[in-house]
Amino acid sequence: AEILTCSVQSIILDASSSEQGPTIDYEWQDSNGNTLSDQLQVEITEPGDYTIIVYNTDNSCVAQDIVSVQQDIQDPIAVVDPVGPLELNCDVAEVVLNGENSTPFPELSFDWTTVDGNIITATDIFEIEVDEPGLYTLTVVNQSNGCTDVQTYNIGQDITPPSAFINNPAIINCYAPEVNINATNTSGNGNFDFLWTSSTGTGIVNGETTLNLMVNQSGTYILTIENQDNGCDYSTDIIVLADLETPNA
Repeated sequence: AEILTCSVQSIILDASSSEQGPTIDYEWQDSNGNTLSDQLQVEITEPGDYTIIVYNTDNSCVAQDIVSVQQDIQDPIAVVDPVGPLELNCDVAEVVLNGENSTPFPELSFDWTTVDGNIITATDIFEIEVDEPGLYTLTVVNQSNGCTDVQTYNIGQDITPPSAFINNPAIINCYAPEVNINATNTSGNGNFDFLWTSSTGTGIVNGETTLNLMVNQSGTYILTIENQDNGCDYSTDIIVLADLETPNA
């Protein structure tokens, strides 16, 4: 049987194998008996049963045959699933998009495109890797009928670093040999880790993983904040001074 599809939208029915001659006439009819053509060939665009009638005008004999035309215009279904992380951030440099759940999978061809993102793998495979935020489009084509479907997926990005402010600490002296350094996390909501270090590697008494640090030496103290939600970090520092000059007795 002949088959109309998304890629084959018309079919030529050909009765050239029928008897031909000056006394032979032809008539193509559709399933409702409507005359479509009086030629050996007819172009059709709809499924159904088509009848070729051959008339012998010399003896009034008639022969006929039926051609069944079917139609397959079932669209495939494109499905895009992320594999692993859903967005790019300071820890995640690449995201995987997978079209394996598209159906009917074995009969599909794949074509990935993007206008504002970046695909770092081949684009004619069912699974790709991307390293830029943007809108990604999967077009699948059913190879058996040429029908297509399109699905999009938006990849976001969170690379906003945290922020902090350190208040000026007091000066270390003989009366106050230890001073507090107080910092404020100005990053907003999130899950944060804090770590203090010193330029000399010494001088920290306690509080090195909090916003409030106690020190007993002058020097530069560095606060590093890391946002556990996106892996981004930020560092800022403060100088602690000391006045330990003793008077003469």
